[in-house]
Amino acid sequence: MSLLDNRPLLIIDVLAVPALAVGGYLAWLLPGGGPRWLRRRLRLVSGWTVAVVLLAHSLPTVPDWARLILTEARLTDLPALQRFSAGLYEPWFLVGGLLFLAATLISSTGTPSSNAT
Repeated sequence: MSLLDNRPLLIIDVLAVPALAVGGYLAWLLPGGGPRWLRRRLRLVSGWTVAVVLLAHSLPTVPDWARLILTEARLTDLPALQRFSAGLYEPWFLVGGLLFLAATLISSTGTPSSNAT
């Protein structure tokens, strides 16, 4: 089956690529980079939003990971779709959410940089 035959996956991919580009831009903005007009509060709200969305997206696979760890099972013991999800792309959502959370926490506790005003 090709990506064009799977309409929901195609739509998700078409939306995900621009969302990832925006997320990368926001990650660059968090430590104070970017244009002067972009206020610190807007950067922090964006950082918190991205962190929450990424973590919320990855949470449904946590039971799969826990089951694998607790039962000492292998990833190959999961059905194909769960294996693909839990083993390939969901960990990146979790890592990204944790990194955005850390960057936003650091940015919110630090003093605003000179170009963040």
